Amino acid sequence: MCISMTRPLLKNIRTGLIDPTTPKSAMTKKAADGTEWQLVFSDEFNTPGRTFYEGDDPFFQGVDLWYGVTQDLEWYDPDAITTSDGVLQIQFDSYDNHNVSFRSGMLQSWNQMCFSGGRLEASISLPGRGDTSGFWPGFWAMGNLGRAGYAATTDGMWPYSYDDVCDVGITANQSSTDGLSFLPGMRLPACTCPGTDHPSPGRSRGAPEIDVIEASVTVLDEMQDRIGVVSQSLQLAPYDI
Repeated sequence: MCISMTRPLLKNIRTGLIDPTTPKSAMTKKAADGTEWQLVFSDEFNTPGRTFYEGDDPFFQGVDLWYGVTQDLEWYDPDAITTSDGVLQIQFDSYDNHNVSFRSGMLQSWNQMCFSGGRLEASISLPGRGDTSGFWPGFWAMGNLGRAGYAATTDGMWPYSYDDVCDVGITANQSSTDGLSFLPGMRLPACTCPGTDHPSPGRSRGAPEIDVIEASVTVLDEMQDRIGVVSQSLQLAPYDI
């Protein structure tokens, strides 16, 4: 079989997990303990005009859905995501779509490119002015047993990450009426009955969340002036009582 690398769909084909245009200076990082870490994946988004509909890209997919768990005002559409001028571009615009008035994009690597630990890094330009409400950009990771935007996969999975024990921590609301938790209970705890559907009986399984960065706005003073704020978080359950 002969392959012509001049064909549009093949000329930019990736042959490894590290982007060929990644600079050599990024191939290693020194950790806080002095050990040297090796780069295992990168994407510089240098190829213009990339599309991220299902099946278009080996590592990423732009979802096509309404993010109902946070009652978003926009529809996530793969058409809002592309590459240009050496960057990944996610556009937010006013566009009637699926009975909502706005459109934006969410790029996921779910079940295509996963990792079990290490350092996660990105260079990001946040949208809008710091005092402009309505944006909620984020760069984050979640356990692969749940998929963001697909509520049936995260129900009882997010953001659980628990030892292989069975106590009130796995129950709905942690069996507490004080409002500590409003979670539905852990779907895949370590304790299972014979014949129960479980990917690894005797082991707790969940989908915790790591928010590398989230951006929003907050009220600055009594004049209701607003200012941009960013946060990082590690979301785990159950919660300490």
